[in-house]
This record gives sequence, C-alpha cells and structure tokens, in this order.
Amino acid sequence: SPAILPTPTPTIVPTKTLNPINSTDLTNLSINCVEVLDMVPTNIKLRNSLVLSSPSSENYILDLETNEKANLEGSLSDELIVSPDMQKIAYIDFDTEKLVIYDVNNNGATKYDGFDGRFRLAKWLDNENLIINRAKEDKPLYYHYSLVIFDSQTSIFKEFNLDDFPKANIYSTGYPYLYPNPQITKMIYLARDDESIVLFDMESESQLIEIYFSEGIPAWTKDGEEFAISAVLNFDKYSNFADDLPYLGGGEIFLVNAMGGISRLTFLATQYPNNYFSFLSWSPTEEYVAFDLQYITQPNFGLSILNISTGEIVNYCIQDNW
Repeated sequence: SPAILPTPTPTIVPTKTLNPINSTDLTNLSINCVEVLDMVPTNIKLRNSLVLSSPSSENYILDLETNEKANLEGSLSDELIVSPDMQKIAYIDFDTEKLVIYDVNNNGATKYDGFDGRFRLAKWLDNENLIINRAKEDKPLYYHYSLVIFDSQTSIFKEFNLDDFPKANIYSTGYPYLYPNPQITKMIYLARDDESIVLFDMESESQLIEIYFSEGIPAWTKDGEEFAISAVLNFDKYSNFADDLPYLGGGEIFLVNAMGGISRLTFLATQYPNNYFSFLSWSPTEEYVAFDLQYITQPNFGLSILNISTGEIVNYCIQDNW
C-alpha cells in the first residue's frame, strides 16, 4: 500500500545567513537545507508503493521494491486522492462518467455512475466519505457551487450549496470554498467580500468567527475540534489577533478551535515582513504542520515544518513543486 518513504540522512549545504530586522529573535526558526538527489542512494532500500500521475498516460501505482507498475484504468487526470489510511485511491473517469475507488489490498475497483465533468474530487473526509465539488448546471464547469459528501459504503449523497450559508461568496471560481470538519458539525467558507472566511456552526446555524485575509486552505484536525490557518494579524481596520509583539506585516499560522477561539502558532512576522504561508498539512500524529514558507528577501525559504508543542520551525529549503 502507499506509504511514506524512509528519509535519507540529510546532506547539509551552505545557506545564506538570515538577517532579521529586530535584535530579539522570537521566531524559533532554524534552517537545515537538504540536497535533493536525482537518484536514490544505493544504500537506501525502498519499500511499499507510490501513486504517481502521468501527463501522457494513465496514472499508476509503482511498487518500489519490484519497480512494477499497476495502471489505474481511466485515470487520465491528476485528480487522484488517497484515503487517510492509504488503502483506497479515488478518481473520476470522465470518459465513462464514473467515480472509481480502487482498493489497493485486493487490487479491485468499485465504480459509481453519474459523475460527469461538473464534479471535481477535493479530498477524503475520512476513510469512507469523499468531499466532491460540484459546478452549477447553468454555470461554467469551474464555478464550484456546491459541496457533495459521498458515502462510498452506502452511495448516499449529502449536498451543501454555497447560498445556504450567510454572506457566502456564491461567485467563487477555481477552488473549493466549503470546508467541513470530518464530523460535519462545522463548516468554513469564503465570505462574499473575498476578504474573510467564516467558521459556521451547523447545529445552531450561527457564525462563530470571521478570519480576515487568510492564505490557503484551512487544515482540520481529525477530531474536528481545531483547524490551522494562515492569515494576517491585522490590516487596516481588520484584526484577527492582538498582542504586544512587533508586527512587520504578512501572515502567521494560527490554530482555531471549533468554538472560534484563536491562538498564534508562529512569530516570523516579528522579524521578517510579508511572509506567505501556504499548503498547510498536518502530520499523521498531528504533532507537526508542514507548509510552504515564502519571503521575498530569503530565496532559500520553502518547505518548512512546525512543531506544535514547542513552536520550533525547521526550514528545509525545498522549493518548486514539492
């Protein structure tokens, strides 16, 4: 089954010296640039499998021990998503308009009818339910108007429309704009003004918090009790978080609980102005958050990992399509 590969011992390469603006360093940032090799070292034995996309043919599963390929029939797009337990692969075969869920254990596929070009896979909500974005019938395909939660065990749909939520931006294009927690008790969505996201309680049908000028997609924890988000501290008349520390502008990473309480996880904006965080992703144990860190005067910034408990950030200088 697909799995994380063993990590080779990093090769340290020279890096530029950071030049923070303030003398007191609150960032807890260290740099450990690793060299990305063109080939796997001969002393590293690979195991398990990878799911790979091919721009010119069907996607496939690569067995790292035998180097054998297993094609995923009809998977001609790069919209492959792997379940959290890494046992299932989902994709849409747009030629036959079927949703395909491939079980890596028995090498078999289950197919579901009725998935035309208006559907786009977003992610697995858990190991049974899929989040699928759906375009409105009278709009272009890239208008993601509703979110479908599809139960692969029962084939039951639950659909949520953007205009069911107060202040929701119903004219959004390109990306999904409804983000439920795994329990579907909370929903995050883009507000109509494009300047904020809203945390909405599905049971009381009430807004819990509005977060301004967020960057990227919120990342829920598995228990649905918290999510990580990147956003500014404040801008103009808008404020997400206030403390007595220096603020040079740009984003930070925050942890927001399911009732709207917000806490600050990073402090890079005390030293470096106009940072940009994107692609936030929890580790399987939820002890770490990986993200892409960009700062215009630090070209070595890139893939970074935040330790939630200690606040320590390690930047690995890996950039471009990581």
